[in-house]
Amino acid sequence: MFMPLMGLLVTATLFSAIAIAVLALVPRFRVCLWSVAAFVLSEYAGAAAFSMIYTPLVATPSGELTSRVAVLGYFAGVFISAIAAGILVVWLATLVIVRYAHHDATPKA
Repeated sequence: MFMPLMGLLVTATLFSAIAIAVLALVPRFRVCLWSVAAFVLSEYAGAAAFSMIYTPLVATPSGELTSRVAVLGYFAGVFISAIAAGILVVWLATLVIVRYAHHDATPKA
């Protein structure tokens, strides 16, 4: 019970640090609470989706990654897919927010 909680806390810290770094480096994004939260939650979703796709293709029937290349490919893929999912969700959210904010700001005749 304690180890999964520690894994969640470690990954949440890592994902939060990655989210703040990416949001600070990309000029179009802003670092605020909603964007960091959306980025982190979508990172978890991207990592889970990659795991569900990669594991059946590469792992043994018992779910074990037996080679070093398979394990390194798994970690690299999880890292890349998590960041890509975070960027995609925050980018789409900023498009929607900017569109509705611009739409509401136009005067009605």
